Amino acid sequence: MTDSTNLPTTKRSSAGASSEVLPTKKPIKAKCTLSEILQYECEMERGRVQCFHIRRIFRICEGRPAVEVTHVVEFDDNNKPFLKPEFQTAMPPSSHWNAS
Repeated sequence: MTDSTNLPTTKRSSAGASSEVLPTKKPIKAKCTLSEILQYECEMERGRVQCFHIRRIFRICEGRPAVEVTHVVEFDDNNKPFLKPEFQTAMPPSSHWNAS
């Protein structure tokens, strides 16, 4: 049996979205990771369904809500996202969503 504690995980749902824990170039902060989801937007074109993927990247830190960082990530030569040092500590404030 293989030890999978250090392997990235991918989850797929019937809706076509996937999420993956991604390695970062530099450590972001203790217990923070970057995760990616792929979402799809589909349209009818000439009687055919045409779908386009939308890549979204989130920073997930223990004890805090996830923060979408898609607009500030960079990609390395292997197309893996990473945060520049100036964004590793200067993240916008976040809060949990409520149903109130």
